[in-house]
Amino acid sequence: MALAIINKSILKVSGEKAHSLLDGLTTQDMNKISLDNPIYTLFLNNKGRVLFNSIIYKLAENEYALEIEPELLMELAKHLHKFDMEKSVEFGQEELAVAVSNEKLEGFYSDPRSEKLPYRGFIATDAKSDEEFLNEYENLRLELAIPDNNDFIREKSLANDLNTEELNGVSFTKGCYLGQEITSKTKHIRQTKNQLVCLDNTTLKAKNDQELFDLEDNKLGKTFSYNSKFVLAIIKRGSDTKNIKIK
Repeated sequence: MALAIINKSILKVSGEKAHSLLDGLTTQDMNKISLDNPIYTLFLNNKGRVLFNSIIYKLAENEYALEIEPELLMELAKHLHKFDMEKSVEFGQEELAVAVSNEKLEGFYSDPRSEKLPYRGFIATDAKSDEEFLNEYENLRLELAIPDNNDFIREKSLANDLNTEELNGVSFTKGCYLGQEITSKTKHIRQTKNQLVCLDNTTLKAKNDQELFDLEDNKLGKTFSYNSKFVLAIIKRGSDTKNIKIK
């Protein structure tokens, strides 16, 4: 068995109105969540720009756990609290770690973004983490062009820039939610101009936050998470990914 802790904290959201609060702020339909099936979703602002992405777990009736990077936990909590008009929902940090495993352990679930990803769930913060398996997971995440919260431009990127439909992170049939109009428009009427892609980094040798150009020096976009094999980048949709350079 291989088990690795990833860089996520857990925001616990509970209360009688927790489900409706989350459903009004998430791109995915909260009615799809169950005790055995977490969901992947984005949180948008009122202009349809991405603020956060998260995997949400149902812990019990009216009780949910949201994955989020540690440095963003308070920002996400404040965002949710702002829309809790009745102030009836409680927020707190769960003192557990998020982990991935190559086996279906108790309390671990299939990753809602792709069946190719390992199982994920919660473990004790002092559990032993397999660094080699963590690197394997990160390789796969990059290869599948799956974004973490540092892989887009917050309050600028759109949901449909980030492969959200392909990653099971958006519903186009649920009721209203914050940012829905632009998300629906860029699905049904006009595609977004940009797209998150995975590039071969064995020859590109890119690092984070580098500008990318085509062979005629036209700017295409910028890079985000990377390792020696792959790099994530948001570039102009339709760009030739085999003919990209760094200046």
